[in-house]
Amino acid sequence: MASTSATPSFANLTHVPGTDPTKCIYDAARISVAQRLVKSLGVTIEQAYVAVDYGKKGEDWTVPIPRLRLKGKPDEFVKKVADEFEADDWIDTVTPSSPFVHFRMRTSTLNRAVLDQIDRLTHHSGTGKPEYGTNDSGKGKKLVLEYSSPNIAKQFHVGHLRSTIIGAFLNNLYRACGWDVVSLNYLGDWGKQFGLIAVGFERYGNKEALEKDAIKHLFDVYVKINKEAEADPAVHDAARAYFKRMEDGEEEALKHWREWRALSIRKYEAEYAELNVAFDEYIGESTVSQKSQDDALAKLNELQLTKESD
Repeated sequence: MASTSATPSFANLTHVPGTDPTKCIYDAARISVAQRLVKSLGVTIEQAYVAVDYGKKGEDWTVPIPRLRLKGKPDEFVKKVADEFEADDWIDTVTPSSPFVHFRMRTSTLNRAVLDQIDRLTHHSGTGKPEYGTNDSGKGKKLVLEYSSPNIAKQFHVGHLRSTIIGAFLNNLYRACGWDVVSLNYLGDWGKQFGLIAVGFERYGNKEALEKDAIKHLFDVYVKINKEAEADPAVHDAARAYFKRMEDGEEEALKHWREWRALSIRKYEAEYAELNVAFDEYIGESTVSQKSQDDALAKLNELQLTKESD
């Protein structure tokens, strides 16, 4: 009779490149099935491993025998695997259903193995940090991930939330796989609209309201001045003139913009914290100079990667 120990051994599992049973019970269970195919059919462990699929018809694992590309009748191979089967700590039963072979894991073993692994890798890892669900598949690789990207002085809306959730998920996923990830929040923090806000702030701005909730106050200012601009084109002229001073690097024009940007980021950081989201860097349109844009375009032209279109 097979052992019914609740704590399975990994020592008897054959090594398969790209797997780590000590960190992933999925790998251990799949290898245990693959070893049966190696023993009964003489295939390599690599061939057997890729042939083991998620279970069909309520089973844990299913092996479509034709996937092994063996010479002979699938019925005979199915029967051979079933006839030679012996239950152990990992596998409880086998069900032949040509051209498939179905395997069912020993539930008590699987439950104990998963719980032990979660506890060990979460609370007793070698690094002292939680490691459950991590791997080294991305070791040595680097990823720059940009997401969320709201406009400063404007409310965070559902479109930004969607990007934030997707981006944060990818950030966590790649980090868990060992990648060196740099998360960027590329802000909409430049353009004529900031000249419009500056003109509006001179008329409707309030320092106390700005400190209390910068994004809300600046948005309110923007709405008011934009309404004025609809009736008076001179407001737009004043906004363009103010933004031109910003582009020229005039300190007096940039002073307020820097404050608004910093206060907006502070507000966003508080909102991101509620979502358990953080960024390595906050950059934005303001950090991309006209010279760098011209240089990038020249390089693309040099590599013949651009074309003119109507």
